Amino acid sequence: MLLEEIRKDFYRLVIPLNMESLRSVNVYAIKGPDLSLIVDTGMGTDEVFFQFLEVLRSLGIRLERSLLLITHFHIDHFGFAKKMEGMGAKILMSKKDWERAKRIRSSTLKEEVISFLALCGCPIDRQTFSFFDEVDSIYDMEDKNTVHFLSPNERIEIGGYVFLVFFTPGHTPGHVTLYEPKLGLYISGDHILKDISPTVQARKVEDDPLKDYLTSLRNISRLSINLALPSHGDPFLQVKKRIGELFIHHRKRLKEIFQILEGGAKTIYEIASLVKWEIGMADFYELPIMHKIFAMGEAL
Repeated sequence: MLLEEIRKDFYRLVIPLNMESLRSVNVYAIKGPDLSLIVDTGMGTDEVFFQFLEVLRSLGIRLERSLLLITHFHIDHFGFAKKMEGMGAKILMSKKDWERAKRIRSSTLKEEVISFLALCGCPIDRQTFSFFDEVDSIYDMEDKNTVHFLSPNERIEIGGYVFLVFFTPGHTPGHVTLYEPKLGLYISGDHILKDISPTVQARKVEDDPLKDYLTSLRNISRLSINLALPSHGDPFLQVKKRIGELFIHHRKRLKEIFQILEGGAKTIYEIASLVKWEIGMADFYELPIMHKIFAMGEAL
């Protein structure tokens, strides 16, 4: 588990992930004299969790005196949240993503996913139902959890740092990021990554998360950022350049989909199978159902 000091009392912890597409996630920890801030949690085995705790303890960070800010509801970002809350940490996240996390374990999930697959023209088979067992085992947020819901431009002051909360919907409906204006530090979550284009997925025809994402990028481009601290990969400079690259990426993807449709009408499932995804993928039809759902959400 890699530990890097960004600035005084400001650390990056690289938590290993056992995932095909992602090998690690960054957790940021800011130590204060009375209260500390931890951004995201990682996920994994008990062994990984105990290693994580040991690193925090070595920094003098105690969970019972810590705020745990979750940038968004994806499991690699709050997989350890329940355990950490049970040890005294206070959870902060957006209300939208909290509600989305709760809905994943709700009785309506199966109905919602099957409706989405039908909309996309995706065959429904036994593999589809294995998806529900998988998400039920990893999303374990309960109604009794006490969560502080963040507000746009909310100030969080820790250890001499003053962070402003920015809502950056797109990757998820309630994705949040943190900006330290005095130093130009930007904890970007999955909103802006150095080498990866974050997934932006729709679930209904009327949804337009790509519009939300591009609007969020424009808003962040107005900030004076000296260093971006992403959830995956190394910290990086030239954030405005990276934002420009992401706009170009989405223009190319839209052009590709229009070209696919020039051959005639196709289902979302068929379009997703023909898109040239940047991440190395096996044959689309052999992918696990969760990966297909992500791909169809992007195509929609």
